[in-house]
Amino acid sequence: MKSIAVAALLGHIAAEEITIDISAIPVAEDDTLFNPAEETLEDLNKPEPTDPCCHACSEPLEKYYSVDHLHNNCGEACMDPKLFWLYKLFEPGLAKDETTNEPCQVRGYDDYQYTPTHGAGPIKMTLDLYGKHKNELEQLNDVETDCEAHSEGECHSDSACSWCKSAAVKSTCRSVDMAKTLPSAVFQCDNLGLGDQQETCRNYDQDGCHSDDNCSWCTSAAVASACNSVDTAKSLPSAVF
Repeated sequence: MKSIAVAALLGHIAAEEITIDISAIPVAEDDTLFNPAEETLEDLNKPEPTDPCCHACSEPLEKYYSVDHLHNNCGEACMDPKLFWLYKLFEPGLAKDETTNEPCQVRGYDDYQYTPTHGAGPIKMTLDLYGKHKNELEQLNDVETDCEAHSEGECHSDSACSWCKSAAVKSTCRSVDMAKTLPSAVFQCDNLGLGDQQETCRNYDQDGCHSDDNCSWCTSAAVASACNSVDTAKSLPSAVF
């Protein structure tokens, strides 16, 4: 872990031995250690690590955070408390929350982005960067996008996805929530968790169907009327049932 390596290195340097000409360092609200304003073309084209480094900090390192309202994100890092004063010079918003190990999450930043390393020379910081909390619709869209990119094998191994077969269109992977909305007369989707309830409802006559809140009696001029689970009924085309 780069942050631990850097902190361990700096931990051997006494505070009085570190000499920095602060006057030579341009300070701006939009240029900090966690969110540097200037990045080289190489930095911009280099993929950032996506494995969090800093959820748990090993002694003597402790968890620190900084919220950047300008860039609308929050960073968490493990660092030596003895070097707080030094990093604070480059990250004015740097702080420690004694009440929680998830300072970004409790402040509404729980969308993990990546784990960059910012800074230069001995002043470097590896941090987990989080974005603002996503609303439910954004989360559903993300899951749907991920599922659509899956192959059939990947789809079957992802509990959030459902492989949907159809004679009318190409079979594809959809999110479970999206698959539940597809008409069952056209799509046969797996992993919907509907099998047991649907089988129970299909065995009911009309009176039995009406007496079970989990079932719905579906009438149709095209096929025989039948009892279906509520979730299955919702997926049937309203023009037919």
